[in-house]
Amino acid sequence: MSPTREIYWNIPGHLLLYPLFAISLAIFAYGVWRRVRLWMLGARHLSAASPGVIHEIYPTTPGRRIARVVSLGLGHARFFRTPFPGIAHFLLFWGFAVLLVGTIIVFLEADLPGRFYFGPFYLAVSFALELGGIAFLLGILLLGLRRYIQRPEQLDERFDDKIALALLLFLAVSGFLIEGLRLYVLQPPWESWSFVGAGIARLAGAASLSDGATTRLHQLFWWLHLLATFGFIAYIPYSRLLHILTSPINIAVASSDPRGTLRPMDLEASEIYGTSQIDEFAPKQLLELDACTRCGRCQAVCPAHLSDKPLSPKKVLQDLRHHLSVYGPTILRASRAGEKNQEATADPELPLVTGGTIEEDVLWACTTCAACETECPVLIRVIDKIADMRRYLVLSESKFPSELRLFFKNMETNFNPWGIGWATRADWAQGLDIPILSEVGSSKLLYWVGCAASFDERNKKVAVATSRLLKAAGVEFAILGAEEKCCGETARRLGNEYLFQMMAMENVELFKQYGVTRIVTTCPHCYNSFRHEYREHGTGIEVIHHTELLATLIEDSRLRLHGPAASGTAVYHDSCYLGRYNDIFEAPRSVLRAALDPAPQELPRAMDRSFCCGAGGGRMWMEETIGQRINELRTREALEAGVATICTACPYCLTMFEDGLKAENADERVRVRDIAELAEEAGEVSV
Repeated sequence: MSPTREIYWNIPGHLLLYPLFAISLAIFAYGVWRRVRLWMLGARHLSAASPGVIHEIYPTTPGRRIARVVSLGLGHARFFRTPFPGIAHFLLFWGFAVLLVGTIIVFLEADLPGRFYFGPFYLAVSFALELGGIAFLLGILLLGLRRYIQRPEQLDERFDDKIALALLLFLAVSGFLIEGLRLYVLQPPWESWSFVGAGIARLAGAASLSDGATTRLHQLFWWLHLLATFGFIAYIPYSRLLHILTSPINIAVASSDPRGTLRPMDLEASEIYGTSQIDEFAPKQLLELDACTRCGRCQAVCPAHLSDKPLSPKKVLQDLRHHLSVYGPTILRASRAGEKNQEATADPELPLVTGGTIEEDVLWACTTCAACETECPVLIRVIDKIADMRRYLVLSESKFPSELRLFFKNMETNFNPWGIGWATRADWAQGLDIPILSEVGSSKLLYWVGCAASFDERNKKVAVATSRLLKAAGVEFAILGAEEKCCGETARRLGNEYLFQMMAMENVELFKQYGVTRIVTTCPHCYNSFRHEYREHGTGIEVIHHTELLATLIEDSRLRLHGPAASGTAVYHDSCYLGRYNDIFEAPRSVLRAALDPAPQELPRAMDRSFCCGAGGGRMWMEETIGQRINELRTREALEAGVATICTACPYCLTMFEDGLKAENADERVRVRDIAELAEEAGEVSV
């Protein structure tokens, strides 16, 4: 007798499941259609001035998108960055997937001509379903334990969460009960392959259930399980379970542009400057709101949230999603009413995103460090949404923190945040015999000094050290001197897209004038702008961070360091824009290993999980009056390691650490040094 089973054993009237299934699918499809219509609200404003659903500086091939879905969606690669919930979700996901495949097999066996669900195949599927059911049930229990027993701060609680977990738990338990009751009555010789069901059958035997009672219980649980299953399908698009669909879709269509990339703007063609209404986000941005599962991983690493600021990336996404759900239908109705009128917009009484849903202090608290985007397991972007709303405040409403008024004025008049006369930009280089492009005409390498190293007294020392190292290694380079302007990165992050584009276009013209093809810079913010954002303005210049160049020179023996440059313990702080934004982790450490003895140790939060210094996103130029100071939190973390030297590779980080040490009264016993300074200090530097 070949191992198999009767598909609808003990279920009279099972044909009723087909209309019930059709009804649940119809409810499901309607719910999905409702959300898709809301996502496409953003398409009303798409134009050359407002990029489409997927705008990419670095386009992604279909093969890479599929690989990304396999790695992040099926493989849960990012989920495991937080091990406990990662494992729980992995078990839940794959247990559910196995049970789904098994259910499809049963449907095919019941409805297709010919039989295939027997013999070794049947036994293998039965065994796999038991394993899948155990994984599914264990995942549910672990997630319940985390949510209701551990209760981490990053998880908020809603009634929908209880419904979803209870529904999943019932599906898992009732499925095992149905199998166990069937095995108890039929007692097939191959029941051991369904080992969980066999165990339940033994429990039924120990309870001395009669066959009649068992068959009635089997029917009851079968129909309850069926109704719960169809209810689950219908419930998905109306609940947090929607992420079952939206998360893999978002992973598939996610941009391959670097973290923190902002939407380009054609200022001349734009009718809308920034985002004030929910339908002014692009469809892809609205899809991301539904892809968010409220797991709180972004919130748990956000420096603004951890320093008691009003910003939580998760809350921003959820508040926008709520706004979309509440007011999106109103916008749709207004659009339908005036579909022939291109001027038709939403109800003018509709509250602005930046006025009613997202408070201004929330927007200005963001340091654009991209920690949230690094942690998100489904590749949701937050910085672009915050930047779009900042753009509206700055460009359309002229509403921004009062201290930024001087910042913008200084940038417009002297092309640097300090407002120091542009003609003095090269004064730091006096006596160093550094060529200036306007005098030599061309150079193989342009050293982009940046505003901080040109005007800030402390950071001028970094420019001097870098220049001396390059000269010692025989590197041919030149600077722009007084012709250099700010790259505009900070202005863009602060929402002043006009100022950024003005500076970017002027710099691009300057590069073309001198035939610049290769740039080295000590500033990760300049590095990120030149490497990625200047592509929007037609440049493909090779950009190198000074730590990368120094690492190469040391590896090629063009620089021989005879350190050590410091005694005692040292730590290296990963800059957000160098590390998380551009994945430059090894080069700085390589230079430090050559310059220091012992090599620097790692901070508890390092590499792509480094904690922001607090200066990014324009925060360098704003007062920090809410909560704790981010730079002081990071400084205390370094001091707890008992260090003598804090090593940096960013002018902002260097400044923030020095301020933090002063606040902690530790500036006399702990020093902050840029990697170039340490390399220069490492004894004799020779060619």
